[in-house]
Amino acid sequence: MKHNLTYYLLISIILITFIVACTNQAIVTMPLVEQTPIAQPSQSAISITTPSDAPPPEPGKASISGTLYSYTIERLLPETVFYLTAAVGEDSRSMPPILVGPIDEQGDIRGITDLNGQFAINDIPPGNYFLIAWAPYNWAPAEISDVEQRARLIELEVSQREALGILYLSWP
Repeated sequence: MKHNLTYYLLISIILITFIVACTNQAIVTMPLVEQTPIAQPSQSAISITTPSDAPPPEPGKASISGTLYSYTIERLLPETVFYLTAAVGEDSRSMPPILVGPIDEQGDIRGITDLNGQFAINDIPPGNYFLIAWAPYNWAPAEISDVEQRARLIELEVSQREALGILYLSWP
């Protein structure tokens, strides 16, 4: 019995030491991109450039381009994995109830932003989609704006080339 008590006491001391050490560490953040101030809807100070056009799609398809931006950390999101997933519901305008990551068998389309947080996807079947980005430990939908924090529906028609501009994310 005395041996078990010593064991539990030792484990408790180690855990308490670990917790204290973790809470005393400074959090260091580094900017993802160099920024220049400009006015944005939330009055944030950041320079954001977006592609002015999307690439030409194959016949019967569509294409999109845009820039991913986190309004929670006020940074562009370079090299961020994302996917397009089809809207659901009777009118094909609703978000899927669960976001588990891209599922190729369901027609999800994968992408990744470049070093400036920009992307372009070509040859997308026409339809309604939501863009879902990987935020550390979770998938997050692109939102209408940093003020209107509702998932942004992307509606694509045949031969459409849609420059989406800034896609806002609550990230991370």
